[in-house]
Amino acid sequence: MYMWCFLLPAGWAIAECLLLSLFTSAIGFNIMHDGAHGSFSSKPWVNTLAASSLNFLGANTFMWKMKHNVIHHAYTNIDGIDDDLDAKPFLRLCETQKHYKFHKYQHLYFWFAYSLLYLFWIFFSDYKKYFTKKVGDIPLKKMTSKDHLIFGALSYCTL
Repeated sequence: MYMWCFLLPAGWAIAECLLLSLFTSAIGFNIMHDGAHGSFSSKPWVNTLAASSLNFLGANTFMWKMKHNVIHHAYTNIDGIDDDLDAKPFLRLCETQKHYKFHKYQHLYFWFAYSLLYLFWIFFSDYKKYFTKKVGDIPLKKMTSKDHLIFGALSYCTL
């Protein structure tokens, strides 16, 4: 609780930071994920609140629901449609993607590459979906004025 009152050796401090970030992201991601699916609570307003936690982390709930609930669950692991597989050229996530020699080492560098996914998501991916009005080749459902306002306001806060 009072971590600033004493100094840890650098190795322990880094290990604690990594564990804290892992546990925090796991809790946040699972609360948001279950809320977006409507399964976090029996009360719809609690699910909406849980799903909306993503907006305060820099990403957008509207985009997540379209990308994950609609596309990923309908077209799970289909290359070219499910953009969860789109980590090219760094990672090869299915056999239909082009194979590069360095992919034989992706089991070693995957963790580092995946750790950058959040930054890619909040600074590029959601904006691409917003401006192209598509997730991959699938058109986004029409956004309401409220959806545009939330996207704009929270995007401004992120930058």
